Amino acid sequence: RRPLSSRDVSRLYAGPLSEFEIEHLEFNLSAVFHHIRKCLPANCIVVNEHDRMLAMSNKAIQFSVAEKMGIKVPNYIISNKKNDVIEFVKNQDSVVKPLSIGAFKKNNLRCELLTRRIPLHLIESLPESQFFTPVIVQEEIKSSIEYRVVVFGDKAFPFKMVRRSTSQEISVDIREEVDFGYIGSRIDHSELEHIAVSIVRGSGLKFSSIDFLERQGEVFMLDMNPNGQW
Repeated sequence: RRPLSSRDVSRLYAGPLSEFEIEHLEFNLSAVFHHIRKCLPANCIVVNEHDRMLAMSNKAIQFSVAEKMGIKVPNYIISNKKNDVIEFVKNQDSVVKPLSIGAFKKNNLRCELLTRRIPLHLIESLPESQFFTPVIVQEEIKSSIEYRVVVFGDKAFPFKMVRRSTSQEISVDIREEVDFGYIGSRIDHSELEHIAVSIVRGSGLKFSSIDFLERQGEVFMLDMNPNGQW
């Protein structure tokens, strides 16, 4: 039978689970999943191998794969040093994003980490103790057009995501703008299709969506989303 999620299991208890109990449950549920995967017959279709999908959720690995293939990515650094971040942000408008899974748990609540603009004055005001974990600090590409390409095997389906003009500042994270910030339309773009299929194949995946930005005719890969919900 499919194992219960940690949320379902918590209903069996009188009170909420502790963070340790949740981590213990998730660790064991993951072990059960891997056992089920190994028991599947050889002719069972698996879209993405779970371990490979987790590995390719790491943006540092995504950028490494793209750069080795000659595909452009925005300038970036990976650091947990305040001075490194300050020197980088001084030279260009920048955003910060997590290296991999963009979430953490606090008081038994799941908190999502989204891409955020980071002005220099904010970085300078933060104490050194806030820089306890490495993050990606990336150049913000100024563009009004974003592409999302969905790849399945050798097939690619590009969409043009056009930001609407609004009175408020548009978020740099599309997940906050899905209802009103973008208009998506299916397009023909053979160059993007070729790039996207090459990245997915080079990553050892069969499926992923990939985000791109275009600036003055140059295409930049922002990141990949191999787990399917986007």
